[in-house]
Amino acid sequence: MIKLLMMVLMAILSFGIDKYDCNKIFDDRKSELIYELEKIDEQQQSLESLQAATNAMLNEKKEKLKIQEKEIQEQKAKIEQMLKEIDEKIDKNKKILADIKQTKDNKLIQSYAKMGAGKAALILAKLQTHEAANIVFYLDPKLIGSLLEKMQPDKAAKLTIMLQKGPPFLDFVNNHDIDTPESIKTIEDDF
Repeated sequence: MIKLLMMVLMAILSFGIDKYDCNKIFDDRKSELIYELEKIDEQQQSLESLQAATNAMLNEKKEKLKIQEKEIQEQKAKIEQMLKEIDEKIDKNKKILADIKQTKDNKLIQSYAKMGAGKAALILAKLQTHEAANIVFYLDPKLIGSLLEKMQPDKAAKLTIMLQKGPPFLDFVNNHDIDTPESIKTIEDDF
């Protein structure tokens, strides 16, 4: 804008136009300059209005985002609390199950301890080897010797191998034939 005025002034000075002609030129250019200033003012107001609207929209989105983040954090805390409660319940249930199993096993072991070695050996011989080992392992060593003595030799051998390995007793031995010391070595290698 200032450059335009300067150019007009220089043009006037360079052509040697007198004062009257200068005023006329300035008056003619004045309306053009006023129109240009109004146009620039409108553009500036439009720009300011657009910036204000953009800032308002941005602030609104920031507020919504903060609210959403807060809701997510609350949900996350609730989920973490629920998971903690679930884990506590699982641990409690595992303990209860372990207590029940221990009580059941104790009663079963006491039952076998109270019956005679011959009857116990007949019953244990009908069980799978790993099941029999789970029972026999907790019996008194003297009773174990009496039971093994009354069992068939192949069942007693399988049971002895499992008892040597200790718990947990798995059903590996039943998948092998025990005929020779080499087959016993193979079973031991599998464990």
